[in-house]
Amino acid sequence: MTVLALALALGMLLTACGSSAPAAPPPSQGLILDRPTPQTVPLVNQQGQAVSLAGLRGKVVVLAPFLTLCQDECPLVTGAFISLQRDLSAAGLTHRVVFVEATVDPGRDTAARLAAYEKEFGADWDLWTGTPANIAAFWKPFGVEYQIVPEAQPAKIDWYTGKPLTYDVEHTDGYILVDPSGHERFVDASAPDQKGALNTKLRGLLNVDGLHELQNPQAPDWTTADALASISWLLRTALAVPAALAGLTLLLSACGGGGGVTTLSGPPTTDSSLTLALQHSPVGPILATGTGDMLYDFVPDTATHSACVTNVCVLQWPPLVASGPLRVGKGVDRSLVGTLRRPDGSTQLSYGGHPLYTYNGDVAPGVVMGQAINQDGGLWYVLDAEGKQITTSFTVTPPNANGDAAG
Repeated sequence: MTVLALALALGMLLTACGSSAPAAPPPSQGLILDRPTPQTVPLVNQQGQAVSLAGLRGKVVVLAPFLTLCQDECPLVTGAFISLQRDLSAAGLTHRVVFVEATVDPGRDTAARLAAYEKEFGADWDLWTGTPANIAAFWKPFGVEYQIVPEAQPAKIDWYTGKPLTYDVEHTDGYILVDPSGHERFVDASAPDQKGALNTKLRGLLNVDGLHELQNPQAPDWTTADALASISWLLRTALAVPAALAGLTLLLSACGGGGGVTTLSGPPTTDSSLTLALQHSPVGPILATGTGDMLYDFVPDTATHSACVTNVCVLQWPPLVASGPLRVGKGVDRSLVGTLRRPDGSTQLSYGGHPLYTYNGDVAPGVVMGQAINQDGGLWYVLDAEGKQITTSFTVTPPNANGDAAG
C-alpha cells in the first residue's frame, strides 16, 4: 500500500510534460550542493558489520542524523522513511536508493540497541553507529551539529532498558541526499511534516514537544512528497501516482505521453478481483482483503456517504474500490457487502453499512496500526465478521527478523 501527496503527483506529471528529467528542488525546500562526503570513515551497522559511504557508491543515499532515544523529530523521520521506502519499492527503485540513519548518540546507540530499534519500530534499513571520534568525523563534513543536554523532567523511560533517561541530545534536523558518485547534493535541515500520521510505537517515543510537532508542524518543514521529488531529481526519474486521482488522466493526455514517468501505486485501493476475508487479530477475526490489508470504518461515515473526501484523508486512508468481481472468504457474509458512490464518481465498497478503507500506516500484510486512531475528524475502527465496529485499542506490528509479529 503506497501513499503520495497529490502535489507530488501533479508536480511530477507537469515535469514529465516538458522534460524527462525532474526539476531540481526549489530554494525554499533546501540547499543544493556538490561537495565530497566522508566516504571512508569506518562505522558499524545494527548487525555489527563494518560500513562506510564508500560501500554505497552507485546508489542515491538518503541520510539522516538520529538517536534511538530521540523524543521529537527522529521518530517522525523514521516514520517518513518507512513511507518513502514503501513508495520507492512500489516503483521498483529500491535497487537505486538506500536509506541510512546514523546516530548522534554513540555513547548509548550500540549495534545491539540499533538492532532492537529496527525490530521494535520497523526501521528496515541501515542504522549506523561507531566510536565517538568516528561519529564526529563522519558528521562534521555534513555540517551536522549535536550536543548532550540535560534530560527534561520528569524523565522519560528508556524503551530498551526500562530505566529513566539521564540526558538528551540536541542535533541538526532533516535529511541529506548523496548521489551515486558519493557527493552531497541536497540537504533539507528542517523537521518532517507527517500530517499527524505516525504509527503507535513511534508515537510512543514522543515527548510533549514531539507530539505538538506531529500535530502542529512548524514551517519550514518537508513532507514525504517533497522528499520523493528531491530523490526523483537525483534519479532523473519522474515519479507519479496513477490517474485514479481526479484530473490526472486528463493531465497525462495533455502531456501527449509522459515518457520517463515511473508510476507508484496510489489511492484508491483497487483490485480487479478483490477478496474480502477474515484475518486473525488479538480481538478475534477482523475484516481484511485477501492480500492481508486490514479494512477500517470511519465513524463519521454513513451507509451512503463518505466523510473522508479531502486529499489528505484519501491519501492517508485509501477508499476500497473494486473494479471487477468480488470474492468473499470463509466467515464473510456476502449479504453485508454493499457499495456507495464517492464524490469523484468511483464506487466504494462497504460492509454492514460501513464504507471500507485501508490505512497507509499498515506497512505489511497482517499489520494493524490504524485501530482506534482519531484522525481526519473522527475515529477509525476495524470490523468483525458481522460488520460491527471493534472499539478496543490494539496494534499488530510488522514481523521482526525471525518472522514473528508482535501484538
